[in-house]
Amino acid sequence: MHRSVGIALIDQALLSLFNLGLNLVLISLAAPVEFGRFIFASAVVLLMTSLQNALVATPLAALIPGRTSEQQAATATTIISADVALRWGAAVVTPLLCLLTDHDIRFLGAAACVAFTSLARETARALALAHERTIECLRLDAGAVAASILAIAALWWVVPPATAALGGIAIGNGLALLLLVRTRIPHYLPVIEALRTYRSKFWADTQWSLIGAGTTELQYRSYVFALELFRDAISLATVQAGRLLLGPLPLVVGAWGRVARPAMARHLATGSARNMIQLTAQGMAYVLIVAACYCLVLYLLWPIVEIRFFNGRYSDVGRMTTAWAIYMVMVISHMVLSVPLQASMRLKELAQVTMATAVLSCILMAGLTTNVPVIYAVYALIATEFFALVWILVLVIRLARHAGTPTLQPTAPAL
Repeated sequence: MHRSVGIALIDQALLSLFNLGLNLVLISLAAPVEFGRFIFASAVVLLMTSLQNALVATPLAALIPGRTSEQQAATATTIISADVALRWGAAVVTPLLCLLTDHDIRFLGAAACVAFTSLARETARALALAHERTIECLRLDAGAVAASILAIAALWWVVPPATAALGGIAIGNGLALLLLVRTRIPHYLPVIEALRTYRSKFWADTQWSLIGAGTTELQYRSYVFALELFRDAISLATVQAGRLLLGPLPLVVGAWGRVARPAMARHLATGSARNMIQLTAQGMAYVLIVAACYCLVLYLLWPIVEIRFFNGRYSDVGRMTTAWAIYMVMVISHMVLSVPLQASMRLKELAQVTMATAVLSCILMAGLTTNVPVIYAVYALIATEFFALVWILVLVIRLARHAGTPTLQPTAPAL
């Protein structure tokens, strides 16, 4: 477990540094409107990735560990075959949503490609992690990052910066998938058959995971769409600039969660609920210590960071970053507490939390139609996240009190 977490952290650190570096390059070298367009397209791709995580990564992580090789193969074949339709759907929907920010055919084509390849890479990572092969994920992501950097550098001279960044990431993903994936399913089912089998075996549970993921994205990214609709791409860039340096924190929790979720599912399958709760407590302590150290370093280095990267181009970025730091600490705590509920397949309860908080978030974001400063968007997110954090804490306390009987049996026909 400790070795897997360590490898996952290295993997996530690599991805975090790449994302942070790319965003800093766009802030330093590109116009704010280009940075805003890239952020919008990235938010749409992250939305698609989150929906895929609910339908693909979550059942893989919960239903493969601790099962026989035959059960693992059957489960993975059905889920990943059905995922093909999801990837193509994302490649169509993503550029349609990106019409809100730009109509350039090159930008829209790059958005479609990055959506398809990003989801394909996430599928490969999810399957490898379900088999607890974290080193394969590190190899895949390192290859994708290296190829993306070279591709972005080449495209930077021939297309606008936002298009170059999206297109380069798509090329890097594609090359890594072709050359570095080792864990695969035996064969693919026809899409119609795969969708039918998925619906009969998994949909009863994953529909709640999907609702939860959709409403979570609405809660977390409503500000992106609200700022684009009610203000403009430059306003979005101003708000996002404050979030930029806090971005690695949720990614660190994601690294822990991808390793902890299968381990928790394995504990549940063997009736060891106490170990699952212990992992949650350890995870919470770990992420809060990391967050405190990270924010302290950022505070000490802020004078240098502000001059080197922002240099007066993004107004009030210091206050914006402070507000985002408060929000991010709440978010990572929420993420840790969600993992045991996901592992125990309490997906309906998670969905109920996110549905309520998504509605609250949308109501508060409507305030951007008035003459409030753009930092209002961050304050609205803080309010909704506090509401969600209290609710999710109550659910985990109830789980800790009543855990003991697995909620999901290895061969449950309801799935």
